[in-house]
Amino acid sequence: MINQEPLLAVGIYEREAETRGALNGRFVLPDKTALSGEFSVMPNQDRLLLMGKDGHELARGAEMIVEYEHQSPQLVQDVAQCVRFVEDFAASVRK
Repeated sequence: MINQEPLLAVGIYEREAETRGALNGRFVLPDKTALSGEFSVMPNQDRLLLMGKDGHELARGAEMIVEYEHQSPQLVQDVAQCVRFVEDFAASVRK
C-alpha cells in the first residue's frame, strides 16, 4: 500500500538558452497556481522564468518548486505502473 507520494528532484539548469518540457498530470506551484502540459524555462538575469505553452509567465525565481497535486488519480496510476515494471523486472532476473 502506498501511503506517501514519491519525492522527485530534478534540476541543474546551466548554459541553456531555453528548456522545454511537459507535465503529465496536474501540478502546483507553492502559491497553488496549477500547471499541466507544455512549459518552458529560461534564464532571466540571475533567476529562472517559467512560461506556459502560450508564452505567459507562470513563475520567476532562483529555483522552481513544482509538486504533483495531492489526491491526483494520475499519481496512483503512475506509481502502479512503476511497481509493475519493478515486479516484472525482478521476476525476469530470478529466472
